[in-house]
Formats: sequence, C-alpha cells, structure tokens
Amino acid sequence: MSEAKIAVNLTVAAGGGKIRVSTNSASASFTVSGPTVTTGSGAAWSSADVLPGTYTVTFEAVAGFRRPVPQTKTLTDGGEIAFTAAYVSWKELAAKKNIVVAQESLSGTETLVKAFKGNGTPTAFELHALNAGAAASVAAGDIDGDGAAEIIVGAGDGSGHGPGVQG
Repeated sequence: MSEAKIAVNLTVAAGGGKIRVSTNSASASFTVSGPTVTTGSGAAWSSADVLPGTYTVTFEAVAGFRRPVPQTKTLTDGGEIAFTAAYVSWKELAAKKNIVVAQESLSGTETLVKAFKGNGTPTAFELHALNAGAAASVAAGDIDGDGAAEIIVGAGDGSGHGPGVQG
C-alpha cells in the first residue's frame, strides 16, 4: 500500500462585524466596497460577519432624486458601522434654490449683488462686492454637495485687486 499525502491550507478568519445602511427610499440601491464587496437595496439593509476594514458605500441614482454622496467608514473586528443617506427630490431642491442677480455699480469700487428666491421674491440679504472696480463676477454653484447653491462673488474687471464681500 502506498502512502498518500494531502496538503491543507487553513485560514482562520476573524469574527467580523456588521454593516448597516439606511436610506429614506425603498427604491435605493447601493454598492458596499471594501475587503468584502456587496450590493444592497431598500430603506434598510444589513450584513453580518463582514471582514474588518475600510468600507465605502456608493449610492445609485433614483429617478427624480439627487443621489447621496458616497460615505466611507472603518469597521473594527466585532464592531458595527452604520451608513445613513437621504435622497432629496429635485422638486424640493428647486424650491430652495435662489436666483442671483448683480446690479449696477454703487461706486468705483463696490457693486451691489442681490439674491432672489426661486419664486422671484427677494431674500433677506444683500451682498456688496468690494474692490470690484466697475463690475463684479457673480456665480452660484453647489460647492459643498448639499444640494443648495452657494453664492460666489469676485472682482470682475481683471485688475488683480482682491475682492471682498460684505453682508
């Protein structure tokens, strides 16, 4: 009788942890990436016995809603991490948007900038672009990803003078 040899490699995995994802939409879908990669959907999702490490949740688009920004967290062995995200309707975001209008120069170095709500009524504040020469460059954009536009005012004559804003 001949002798048989069998090679065995055994890896003992740590106990792992738990990942939870909560959204405000039953239509939500997302990918969880990290040492373990998986997908999920719905308003509440969880997975247990997940390997420790850094995980990122990337949310997919839902028609009529702004997609939440990706989130990253670190899971420790035996720990739990929770991701919470809100889908905000474009209609709701549009109601919050302001329209920015730059008006005539108040002096040689100051321009008045007014902001109006989406329905045309003035907001409760005005901005003065200082050191703008005869004009101010005005822009609005969602810089911080919160779904609302920030107002950016700068010198518009190209003179190189640093702009200032006074509320």
